[in-house]
Amino acid sequence: MVKQTMVSGALGLLVMIGVPAATAQEPVVVPNALANVDGSSSNIFPVCGFTTLLPYRYQQVYLGSEVGSGLISEIAFRQDHSRSDTFAPAVFAGMIISLSTTAAQPDGLSAAMDDNLGPDVQQVAAGTLVLSTSASPADPRPFDVVIPVDPPFPFDAATGNLLLEVIASQEPPWATFFDTAAEPLDSVSRALCDSDSSCLSGAPANEILTAGAVTRFSFASLFTDGFESGDTSAWSTHNP
Repeated sequence: MVKQTMVSGALGLLVMIGVPAATAQEPVVVPNALANVDGSSSNIFPVCGFTTLLPYRYQQVYLGSEVGSGLISEIAFRQDHSRSDTFAPAVFAGMIISLSTTAAQPDGLSAAMDDNLGPDVQQVAAGTLVLSTSASPADPRPFDVVIPVDPPFPFDAATGNLLLEVIASQEPPWATFFDTAAEPLDSVSRALCDSDSSCLSGAPANEILTAGAVTRFSFASLFTDGFESGDTSAWSTHNP
């Protein structure tokens, strides 16, 4: 006999007994301490609008314990509170964005940038990105420079730290200055190779700083049996 319970609502969803519920995971801001506070600095990376710095390869490491474990589905940055140079939806071409699990520590990135990449490196955005940021009286500003992660990246904080890499090779539109954490021994730091075509073929970083863009990570919902949200193909829809 099939047991079922009707749930009222606009969607008229039919919930079958035995189907696991989705578990929601709240977005995380790294550094955690800056979730509702401006960072101490600002910077044009990781999405740079200065053509004189092209091409560039940017890496930022995040302390894994502050990111937490989950299926990362979105990366977002916020404009520094001191800036007013907003931009409408603009096309950023020729960008490659990757995530990986790394053994490198904040304030411990190697100038040999390939060495910072983890074995699970995954390209999560490539080609053309459409980004924007709007005027806001909020302080700090909202995280409205949003980069979808496709496919989502599975991150396990027990296995290391998180590394973001952005490679840009084509002229971008003007972006903005991003809110940045620049405290020694905090949970972020960066490595950068810029202004030289060899940056795209393994040249060492010409700048390693304790600074890093304040970043919000969002996560895909997971069902209690481990299936990603929306993947119900293997579920049983009834109990005998």
